[in-house]
Order: sequence, then structure tokens, then C-alpha cells
Amino acid sequence: MAIFSDPTWRLIMIPIASVLIAWVAHTIIFFLLRWAARKTPWPFDDDLVAFSRWPLFILFPIIAVMVALANLKMEPGTRVSVQRAMTVLLILGIGYFAGNMVRLAAATLLRANSVESDNNLHARIAQTQVRVFSRLCFGFITVICAACIVFVFPTAWQIGASLLASAGLMGIVLTVASQPILENSFYSFIIAVTRPILIDDEVIIDGEYGRVEAIHSMYIVIRTWDARRLVVPLKRILSSTFENWSRRSPWKIGTAFLYVDPMIPLDALRKIYVDEILPNSGGLWDGKVAAMQLTDMTTDGVCQVRCLASAKNPGQTFDLRCYVRERVVEVIKQRWPWAIVRSRVQLENCPPGYSSGYGREGSTGAMDPAPPFSRGGSKVPENEDVKQKSLQPLASELGLPLVAESETEQIERIHSEAILPTGSSSSGGASYPTLSSYPSRQQQQQHQEIQLQPPPPPPMIEEMTEPERGERRDRPLAMGNLDDGGHHGGVMGDHDGAGVGGHDANPL
Repeated sequence: MAIFSDPTWRLIMIPIASVLIAWVAHTIIFFLLRWAARKTPWPFDDDLVAFSRWPLFILFPIIAVMVALANLKMEPGTRVSVQRAMTVLLILGIGYFAGNMVRLAAATLLRANSVESDNNLHARIAQTQVRVFSRLCFGFITVICAACIVFVFPTAWQIGASLLASAGLMGIVLTVASQPILENSFYSFIIAVTRPILIDDEVIIDGEYGRVEAIHSMYIVIRTWDARRLVVPLKRILSSTFENWSRRSPWKIGTAFLYVDPMIPLDALRKIYVDEILPNSGGLWDGKVAAMQLTDMTTDGVCQVRCLASAKNPGQTFDLRCYVRERVVEVIKQRWPWAIVRSRVQLENCPPGYSSGYGREGSTGAMDPAPPFSRGGSKVPENEDVKQKSLQPLASELGLPLVAESETEQIERIHSEAILPTGSSSSGGASYPTLSSYPSRQQQQQHQEIQLQPPPPPPMIEEMTEPERGERRDRPLAMGNLDDGGHHGGVMGDHDGAGVGGHDANPL
């Protein structure tokens, strides 16, 4: 008891006892509040208990100590210093409690406006405004608490009076120093009011596609499709151009471009696209927009086909575009393989009678035959050059392997092995030239002044028909006799004849 009778010990023990009593009371009160909150079906009271627990854990002891010190006797100077210190702590505790109440209101509003649904425009607007205004409230609370703490001390009043005396210079200094903070705070307020960009918006900034993950007081965070984060200042959002794919509605139209042969039956492909491909997209297509159009033709004769399909949101639109490309290409490969664009070469000086195409005439099954005279070409008319042929289909039909070799070597090998075989024929053992007899590209560049003409087309490698033999027999002979059994000189000469009046002719 002697300790409590000593004034110094009383100044120490009474505040400590007040703090302990306040903490015990705080623990009992919040134990009862948590128990009562669990009995209700609403989450708001649970949040209220959670957000107010730790601020009151600080405020209860401060208030208890201030009440205890008011009844204690102490020196005037000590009392003033202790009261100022406790006032500062009280201001900090109240600011902490006010900030947590702002968080409680924001959490309640965000829970009521979830963005998980498909049509979440109003929810995204509410979430954006709640997040921006809550951060502005935190800034105001911080400024007010700082001002209250400063003006607790009398020296701050003197500083304030001197600042008012030199308001011009100090105003300029403070304005320049606080310009970034004030500017971004103003931008965040403008974004919350005008809503050019919202939480969970799908945007494209500097060619980067992503979703708006957070809007802070000075910048926004965009999560890209590959889980990267882009940090963009708020000033740039309002001063530059960007794409917002979900400004009013997430519904989008997807586009897929294909390049095919102009002879492809576009009506049949369009019917398969609308009736078979899109309905089996696994829920990606929403059934509103479906179209297939020939939008362009390139300079080398390739058709550009545009496939349109709509989806509920940009994410599903991207998946639908990929699905459409895969399925349409697969259908073309199965039914019209000749319509797939390939690299092509031009074969010159082929024999006039060559008419072997590389389409599949009379094929059965799902694959349709290539139309005649197309880029793929199922048949080439006789007495015309074979042009625009691809090595791959030609070598496949002829059963020849393709190896890693240059274009000239491929043409040389196929030309020599399949198209122009050398050797004797029934027409007299004529030999046919290969591409090795033609000048190369390097020779043409080195000798541009010399015009190297390719050899003329060789005669047809075919047996002479009976009518043609009859025509040869019926030709009139000049100064010749068939009874001599030798070779005679005819009008145009024969293999061994000497023309008109040959050396072995028998004049009659």
C-alpha cells in the first residue's frame, strides 16, 4: 500500500492498470460480438467486428489512460506534455478507425457488385468507383490527421502565421512539389466519374492485350494474357488513345482469314461452315453472327476468304477464331486438297502431247476431284505447254521421292526421270534434251547480251497410227519407183533419199 501512496508510483501504476483493464474489457466485448455475429446469416456484422477490432484495441487503452491522468496530480508542464502525447495517439487511433470503416464500406459494396457474371457492366462500374473513392478517402483522412497532429503543438501556429505572411512564394513551392499527387488524384476522380476504363475491362495499350486488374490513385495495373503486368500512369489513360473491348458490352465478332485457290466451291464450304463447324464449337459461338465472304484476291491469284462468328466476350472470341481456322482448314484438306495454296514452279518446253495432270480424276469418297484447267489442274489439254505445276503433287503421283535439293535440281531430276526420258523410240531413235542443256541463272546473269534460246520441242514420243502410215504411202513420189525395192527420193525427201531426183532414183 505504500507504493500506491507514493505519487511517483501512482503516476506509473495507474496508467498501466488502466491499459490492462481496457484490454480485458476489449477482449470480453469482442468475444461476445463475434459469437453474436456468427448467429446471423449476414456477412456485414462479421466484417464490422473484424474491421473494428484492432482500431478499438488501440483506442480503448488511450481513452482509459486519458481518463486516469485527468484525476492524477502532476506538474503543469508535465501534464501539458502528457496530454499532447496522448492527443497525438488519440488522433492516430481515430484515423486508423476511420480508415477501417472506409474499408468496411468498400468491402460491402464490392461484395454486392460481383464481376463473375457475363453481363457485368454495372458491377464493373460500381467496383471502379468504389475503389477510386475509397483511395481518395484514405488520402483525405491522412491529410486531416496530419493537420490535426501538427496543430496540436503551439510552434505549428507560428509556422502557419509565417507561411501566410509569405503566401506567394510558399504557395508556388508547395504547388510545384505537390503537383504530381494532386494531378493523379484529379485524374483518378475523373476516371471514376467519366468511366473511360473500368475494373476487368479488356483493353489493348501499345499493342498489348490484357485485363484491367486494379486502378490505383496514380496508376493502373493491366494483366496480360501471358500473366505479365503492365503499369500505366493515369495521366496516359486520359491523354492517349487505347482500345477498350468491353466499354459497353463484352459481346464481340471474331474474324478469321483464309487463303485458298479461286476454284474452290465457296457455296459448299460456306454451308459446311454454318451448318457443321459453328454449331459444334462447344458453346463458343453464341448463334448471332455467322458469315463467310470472299473479301480480296491477291496479285498471284489467291483468294482471301473471311470467316465471321460472334461470341459472348473477347476471350471466347479468340478461342472461336482459332477453332474456326483449324476446322475450316481440316475440311479443305479432306474435301478439296488441291485448293490449298502451295509454292509453284513453271516448266517450259514440255512436249506438246504431254497431258498427265496431278489431280485425282474419278476419285471416290469425301474428297472432290480438282476442276479441269485450275491451278491444281486435273487435266491439261493436248498441244499446250504444261505450266504452273507443283513439284510435290507431281512427284507424289509419279512415285518419286523429294529430297532436300535446290529448285533447279528438283526440276532436272523429275524432268529427266519422268517427263522426258532419253533413249531410242520407234520414230528413229531420237534423244530428248534435259534441263542440263539449258543455261543456268548464273550464266544468264553473266552473259546478258547473249540470247540463249532453248532447243525446239522434240517430236512426239508416240507410235505412228495406221491412218498416218497410209498418208505416208499415198504421198506422190518424184522420179521414183516402188518396184526397185530401194529408198527413193520423194517430194520432201525420206530418211535416206536425196530430195527431188535422188541419187538412187530410177528415171522412167
